[in-house]
Amino acid sequence: MNEKRVRFLTFLFLILFIVLLVRGLYLSSVGEGQQTLSERKFSIYPSRGIIYDSNGIPLVNNNQQVYYYFDVPYFKRVLEIGRTSEETVLKQIEDVFAIPVAEMKKKLDASGIIRIGSSEMEPVQIDKPLSIFVSVDTISKRNILYPIMRQIIGQTDAFGSGMNGIEKQFDQLLSPIRAGEISYERFDRYNRLGDITGIREPVDGKPVTLSIDLRLQDVLQESLENACEQFNAKSGQAILMETRTGKIAAMYSTLGWEAPIMSIFEPGSAMKPFTFASALKYHLITPDDTFLCKGKIKPYPSLPTIINDTHVHGEINTKDALAHSCNVATIEIALQFLEEMGNWAFYDEFQELGFGQQTGIEMPGEVSGILHNPNTWNMLTGIQMSIGQGIAVTAIQLITAINTLANDGIYIAPTILKERQNDENRHRVYQSDVAKTITDMMIETVETGSGQLAKIKGLAIAAKTGTAQKAIPGIGYSHELYTSSFIGYFPANDPIYTLLVSLDEPIGQVYYGGDVAAPAFKEIVEAIIAIVTKPEKKNTENILVQPWKFPDLTNYSKKDVYDVLQTLSIDPDRLTIIGEGLVVKQDPAPDTPIGEVGHISVYLEPLEVN
Repeated sequence: MNEKRVRFLTFLFLILFIVLLVRGLYLSSVGEGQQTLSERKFSIYPSRGIIYDSNGIPLVNNNQQVYYYFDVPYFKRVLEIGRTSEETVLKQIEDVFAIPVAEMKKKLDASGIIRIGSSEMEPVQIDKPLSIFVSVDTISKRNILYPIMRQIIGQTDAFGSGMNGIEKQFDQLLSPIRAGEISYERFDRYNRLGDITGIREPVDGKPVTLSIDLRLQDVLQESLENACEQFNAKSGQAILMETRTGKIAAMYSTLGWEAPIMSIFEPGSAMKPFTFASALKYHLITPDDTFLCKGKIKPYPSLPTIINDTHVHGEINTKDALAHSCNVATIEIALQFLEEMGNWAFYDEFQELGFGQQTGIEMPGEVSGILHNPNTWNMLTGIQMSIGQGIAVTAIQLITAINTLANDGIYIAPTILKERQNDENRHRVYQSDVAKTITDMMIETVETGSGQLAKIKGLAIAAKTGTAQKAIPGIGYSHELYTSSFIGYFPANDPIYTLLVSLDEPIGQVYYGGDVAAPAFKEIVEAIIAIVTKPEKKNTENILVQPWKFPDLTNYSKKDVYDVLQTLSIDPDRLTIIGEGLVVKQDPAPDTPIGEVGHISVYLEPLEVN
């Protein structure tokens, strides 16, 4: 028995000796030397892809916001058992997060976890013992740099995923692919870091470049909001399209969401060019045919329905009937088409133009509008559609359809990307001569007809007015509420742009599309011409913005001035701009200390082109 006990004690002694020997060797190896114990790794966060306008201007940026939380209950428990010092930890907090010790002591009355700081992009290094009580949370923040682009770009959620707009449509493409990692040598028990031992680069999301031109987007916003204010309109929307490509150069709604692709309205007389074009296509009418307009028409003798016109046009030919938006002539043309070609042929004409279906533009939430199947028609449906009633369209459908006339009779689906990714869906709807004839009629709309307020000297514009009574469920068509539109293309004989302007419920005595939407159309066209026909600025060097002094703005544009104010975090309400063109004079003077800058005035003059 004693012999077994001796053996057992001898075994324990040997084990203890080996442990002490190993510990001694370990301590001697790390005592005074700086030997590597292990690696410490930090994540390198990948970024979501950037969205650009057509000129390569970033519309968004990313930053990583890192938040630091102090676990008060756990800290108190560790204090109670004497495993840490309150003074040491609070002094670390003061050094790292600039919270005074006295202030932090008051925060310790909290019963939970409290936030003690934040940083951007890279987490700060926190040593022990403080690191034991601190947790880190990283949130990716997506910033829209230009508020006018918010409704197109959309938003991301707290996890960085797209919720709507371009962010949602291209979420998979924009999303970060892989996080990176940086590894450091870690020395001794205090976690001090040595040299970098390895780097794995993060893989960011892919970029998306839009067809939107930020300068033209500015123009649409300003003109549309001015028009809504001037005519007390409930809201407004506008789209500018490149005629030959279907690319959307600008798109804006005062509602703050993607109304041009998600809201519908009855287009009214804006549909008349398609009724005329379809009749010309099948040789049912000629430009010289005449009609007698007595200010109203009873389409069917067997029905009591009478449709009124805006004027008594008397004897009028086809060309003037479209230019002056004659309801009587349009309905007579529709009656002839329906009688000779049938309901389905008329329906097919509207389908070929994209009505009743999505255009396929690369944005989520697009609606199809309303185009009733002929099986559901009554006797009046076809003729109502001919004047833009009984059919509901989106703004993107309507501008794409009118662009067919501008594009030599060829329909081309819209895109909001600089490099199209959707199905181009290009097909011929009208013969070239039909498109040319309707264009000539629409030129007359501006020159002598209902759209004269859009006339610009020296520029031929082909356009059509649209004034639609709004339908009230259970009551019928209102005599007080209207959707007023103006849609056309320019230069008429070789179009570059197609433009739609629509105001919802303008209030007052003036509400026709030719009176309220046409002036805004003209204003937009004139602004576009000023942008595309001359350089934006003489000096192509970047503005040098120093955060401590006000820069020299000479020879820069209005947009540049606003960009400078944004960079310097100066409220644009402090800015007064006088004139148009480029900056020739400014107050305060260049190099004024930023702390002394009060109100800012800049004076602009047009750029001289020799």
